[in-house]
Amino acid sequence: MRNLTTTDMSETEYDIAPSENGSQTINLTNYLSNSSSTPALLFVPASYYLLIRDVYFVLNGFIVCSGLLFNSVALMVFATSPTLRRSTTGHYLIALSLADSTYLLGDFFRWLASKSHSFTEYTKYANLLNKYDVVCKLVNTIRYTAMLCSSSITVAITTERFLTVKWPLKIAQISTPRSAKIVIAFVAVGSLTLCIFPLWCLKIYPVAQTGHDSCQIDVSKIELFKTMVWVAIRVMALIIPSVIVSFFTAWIIVLLKKRDRDKYDLQAHISPIDRRYLLERQLTVMLVAVAIAFVLLRLPYTIVWDINQFKRSIWKPLDPWLSYHIYVAYKLTDILAITNYAINFFLYFLCGSTFREQLMKMCRCKKNKTRRLKRWSIGTFSSLMSRRSSSMNEGSIRASHLSQQQQHAQRKESCEMTHLRQSSKDSSCAHLHNCETNA
Repeated sequence: MRNLTTTDMSETEYDIAPSENGSQTINLTNYLSNSSSTPALLFVPASYYLLIRDVYFVLNGFIVCSGLLFNSVALMVFATSPTLRRSTTGHYLIALSLADSTYLLGDFFRWLASKSHSFTEYTKYANLLNKYDVVCKLVNTIRYTAMLCSSSITVAITTERFLTVKWPLKIAQISTPRSAKIVIAFVAVGSLTLCIFPLWCLKIYPVAQTGHDSCQIDVSKIELFKTMVWVAIRVMALIIPSVIVSFFTAWIIVLLKKRDRDKYDLQAHISPIDRRYLLERQLTVMLVAVAIAFVLLRLPYTIVWDINQFKRSIWKPLDPWLSYHIYVAYKLTDILAITNYAINFFLYFLCGSTFREQLMKMCRCKKNKTRRLKRWSIGTFSSLMSRRSSSMNEGSIRASHLSQQQQHAQRKESCEMTHLRQSSKDSSCAHLHNCETNA
């Protein structure tokens, strides 16, 4: 019995047709190298699969890197905003951003280890996931834990918003920052407990067909890994959260329509209660957008993953072109599911004026700091230049003063020499006059 890679269990990569020994997946590279012996099995051109893999590789890398960047900016906005940081919703949003960033960080290592026909030469040296046993275990544990955390926190956010809209007068007693911290801690511990199984189910094994090491499932723990993936990832992280979030989101939209007020009437009142209502309504709209994006982006992946996993049991025999189309749909929905971890920043920006104001304030602060730094650098440069010019002026003044002193000394010396010559000449003339007189 062969070892199964994590790709075999959760991301079927190379499905073309069933092999002679009954296995459900075929390594495309090995299959193409041995295709001369069984040419009738290949109905779909291999270049089609290679193209999908390359497109998936590029899109996945772009989404992961940009998602890490924008989630970091969102965390900075939440951390610098007193209104968002001290509220119950702010606690949940910070936890959601951390969970999404953690998942994207783990997915970054998976992206480096993903097989791409055109980019393998550029990523083979950064393929840490398939080289070190510790990285293999930790990365998959972090990915699964962050995925379950993100889904559970989204459920908590949707539930808290439903309670806020349904019982606005009682929510202050039910939902507090302390209760939010307790819920987040419970979600983190529970998610780690359910998703710690890769630590003893995964291991680095050499692949006989390729001669390279790969992060694979231990043969003796395949059934345990299948069960835990189905329970923790399929059911707890995708199916149940999608149902709960869809139900509460629809109910929240109905309640908001019933309580919709005139916008100008709301602006006419400036009491603290009305301002609090406006803030809560704004947060509700923002979080409803997050919940809708969660359902629309993850639910298709949940459905197509199940179809791709059990397609050989559903269609007998399986048409190769149908298998290829299912594979393409699986890859596209996987990209959509990964996008859900990177898109929340844009939802916050579009639906939350408080988030936009804090972001603009943070940008202006950085801009002012840049201006002050620029002014300081310009002032420092100008002061250095003025000091240099003043020192140069002082030097030139000193040099001119010294030259004047030298000229004065030279003139004095020439005057003295002229005086001596004149005095010597006068004395010689007087002596001659005396001699003539005596004669």
